[in-house]
Amino acid sequence: LVFYISAYGATRRMAEEVAAGAEAASAENGGPGDVRVSLYDIEGSEAQPFVDLIEEADALIFGSPTINGDAVKPVWDLLSSLTMVDVRGKLGAAFGSYGWSGEAVPMIEDRLRRLKLRVPVPGIKARLAPTEDEFASCRELGRQTALHLLGRAEARAIDMASLV
Repeated sequence: LVFYISAYGATRRMAEEVAAGAEAASAENGGPGDVRVSLYDIEGSEAQPFVDLIEEADALIFGSPTINGDAVKPVWDLLSSLTMVDVRGKLGAAFGSYGWSGEAVPMIEDRLRRLKLRVPVPGIKARLAPTEDEFASCRELGRQTALHLLGRAEARAIDMASLV
């Protein structure tokens, strides 16, 4: 599931690219895809209707712009609702656009980890209007998340210094 909210359209376009990347990875071996991707704009939505969907999902990807140094309230409301759901072992990821500082993505990733979701793919941040390279990174975020779901992700070396 890809949940997003967009202030000026940039995060929405990023969400579309994330979803496209996941669908493409799912269909890489030819034939129909093994991963079903659903995209939800959560602006003005209550979190409760999404809880049933979240319980059934294997991966949750959240997109938020950074406004006043934070992710926006609908994203936090939805993340708060995850305390009612067994999300342990599900995959999580984050992406978003920003104007000045870009804190939303790492804050969302931190919350996902604290809820015991696995966050195997680094989040994507784009300043103002995303470039074609940043859209490609969004597609890759979706692709890599889908590959992790399918057990086809390549092993990667982690530089511990980059985690600090």
